[in-house]
Amino acid sequence: GKDMFDKASLLKRLRYSYNDEPLARMLQTELDRALGYAARDGQPHATLGDDGLRTLLMMVLRNHTTDSPWPVSNNPGGRYNQRVRDDGTPRLDCNLDLPLWQLVRASTAAPTFFPPEVVTFAEGTEREYQFVFVDGGVTTYNNPAYLAFQMVTAAPYGINWATGSDKLLVVSVGTGKAANARMDLQADDLWLLDHAKNIPSALMNAAVDGWDMACRTIGECRFGSEIDREFGNLAVEAGSTSGRLFSYVRYDPDVTPEGLSQLGLADVDSVHLRLMDSTDHIAEIQKVGTTYSARHVDIERHFAGFLG
Repeated sequence: GKDMFDKASLLKRLRYSYNDEPLARMLQTELDRALGYAARDGQPHATLGDDGLRTLLMMVLRNHTTDSPWPVSNNPGGRYNQRVRDDGTPRLDCNLDLPLWQLVRASTAAPTFFPPEVVTFAEGTEREYQFVFVDGGVTTYNNPAYLAFQMVTAAPYGINWATGSDKLLVVSVGTGKAANARMDLQADDLWLLDHAKNIPSALMNAAVDGWDMACRTIGECRFGSEIDREFGNLAVEAGSTSGRLFSYVRYDPDVTPEGLSQLGLADVDSVHLRLMDSTDHIAEIQKVGTTYSARHVDIERHFAGFLG
C-alpha cells in the first residue's frame, strides 16, 4: 500500500521517485515469516533455495549489466542452481544462495519508480561480483505465461513435466489493460519526448498480447477476454480440443471507461487504475478486482480436471 511508496529526496528524484527501503524491509520480514526462517550466521534472511519454499517459483528480472532478461527459479535441476559445475569445480555463485527477498525486490524494481537492485554473487569469495537488476516487466516477458510453460517442459531446464490439456494448466493474471488510444493524434505530435514516454509501454503491451495469443493458439483457452476484433478470444469448453499442449486461463480486466461500465463500475475513474503508484485509490482498484472476480472467475469450469 502507501507505505511501499516512500517519496525519494528531491535530488534522488532525478533517478527514481520512491525509496526502496520500506519494500525491502517488508519483503525480508514477511518472506522469512512465511517460510519459518530463523536468522543464522552469515545468512540473515531466507534464500531462493530455502527448504521452506514448497513450490516451484519463477521470477523474471532484467539484468542491466548483461542487457538480458533473467528468468530465475528455485528449480533444483536448473543449470545455475547446481553447486558443482560441469568440470567438477564448485559453483560459488549458485543462484539458490541468493536472498529471496532481494530477487523479489529486483523483479519489481520498476525503472523511474524505484532504484535498481544490486545483487552480489559468490559473496565473500575470490569470485565475488555484482549485477544490476530491474523489473522484468520491461523485457518481453511482462506476461510470463508462456515462459513458465517453457521452463517446466523444455529439456534444458530439467523439470520435464508432461504436456497436454488434461495434464497442465496455466493461469495468467494481468493487472488490467487499457490502450493508450489517441484518436486526435497528429504526425507532428510525435517527437523525441513523446517517443521516450510512450514506446516502452507500447512494446510491453504488444509483448503481453503476443504471448497471450501464443498461449491461446497452442493451449486450450478456457477463458479470456477478446484480444482484438480479428483474433477474438479463442475460448472453448474444457476438454473440447485435442493435441493442445496445456489448458489456459487469462484473467485481465478491461479498465477503459467502456470496460468499467460493462462491469457496472461507471463510477470508477479509469485514470486512477492506470497509475502504478495510485495509492490514493486503492479502494477503487480493489473494487475492480472483486467485481471482475465475482463476474468472471469460475473455479469449477476453468479449473476442471485440476481440482482435488
